Amino acid sequence: MAVGSTAVLSQFLVMLQNLITARWIGPELNVHVLAGFNAAALGFVLVNWGFDHWLLQRSSIEDENNHQYLGMVLTSKFILGIVLCLALLIALPGLRPEIYLPFILALCLLDTLVDSLSNSAYTFYLATNRFNQSSLIVTISRLSRLAGTLLLILLKVKSVAIILGLRLFIDFATLVYLLWRLSPRFKRIKLVDFKAISQQTWTFGVAEILNFVYDRADLTLLAFLTVFKSEISYYGTALNIAFAGIAILQTLQNVLVPYIIKQEKSGQYKAKKALYIPPLLLLLGAGIAGSLIFFFFGQRLIDLLMGQAYRAAGPLLTLTSPLVIIKAINVALSSFLIARQREKLKLLPLAIVTILKTALILVFYKSYRLEGMIVIFTLCELILLILYAIQLLRTRGQKAQKTLQTEEAPSP
Repeated sequence: MAVGSTAVLSQFLVMLQNLITARWIGPELNVHVLAGFNAAALGFVLVNWGFDHWLLQRSSIEDENNHQYLGMVLTSKFILGIVLCLALLIALPGLRPEIYLPFILALCLLDTLVDSLSNSAYTFYLATNRFNQSSLIVTISRLSRLAGTLLLILLKVKSVAIILGLRLFIDFATLVYLLWRLSPRFKRIKLVDFKAISQQTWTFGVAEILNFVYDRADLTLLAFLTVFKSEISYYGTALNIAFAGIAILQTLQNVLVPYIIKQEKSGQYKAKKALYIPPLLLLLGAGIAGSLIFFFFGQRLIDLLMGQAYRAAGPLLTLTSPLVIIKAINVALSSFLIARQREKLKLLPLAIVTILKTALILVFYKSYRLEGMIVIFTLCELILLILYAIQLLRTRGQKAQKTLQTEEAPSP
């Protein structure tokens, strides 16, 4: 539960910092920040590729070689991340130079790379049962970023480069501290090591890619479809606030999955329905509460948090209210599939809705603009709910499969 609470607090601090920054620099400059971080996050799904899940698994199994495994993951991510950063830094400014400013994009890419490496370090802390240390470090890091942003605002600094540069400095300092504390053992990575890790992580890697592309591809599409830069700020702000609430729901998955697995093993619940109903009701209740807040107070939240410059984002946030309820149910169904160790069954539904959502946005954006994009998102989320439910029903009467890989791990 402490892990989930820390994740909620961390997500809240990140959201607060992003909203304060967006309000301070205004929608015109915030376009470049939103587009840069969204493109970076979308690209880094390929870099992450289930490495952290593999590290969590291997480090939980073995004590002897876990520092070598951490070094392998960090080296792999760093190499792939640098290649990705260079590729995006060359490609994106050439495609939309008015959206992707090279220096701002570079800061966004580097900060995402540093954050990805830090996430592997936090994963290692969790795998070695050092929850309190991990929670303390991530909380101090996020508080430092927020304090740094507030300090620059007090000093009347509006330079996006300075604001992002300070954020990168704090994140890099955190990474250096993590590496100093953990002392990973680095070695030259061989192609066989990449192959061995990929064979064990492909299911989670593909699911992570599909899930992120499904959730965030619309903002990247908007960067290429719109002729009004302010639309990116309005849509991105509304979606970021909605996703901040959804992310809090998703952190409950870290608590629900091990809880369900342990209860199922204990045999305390003779009927599986009795085991699954309480988590479903918990998430549904949280989703309804969030949905009602956005429906009745969406415009007031935008006015209070972002000011008049972002007022156009208010109706968009209100329109996301049904999305929050459906997302809450999907988090529950996804948790049930993972707890049943049938995560592979998530791949086809995610692929279907990702393709469908992209196609519908390309077809209907010009006619229905931003409101149409949110309606499309909600419709696709409802279809995903139906597909997840079908997949979950297919597991009825089946015993949970073992996902722990027995293949030989790459030599440390």
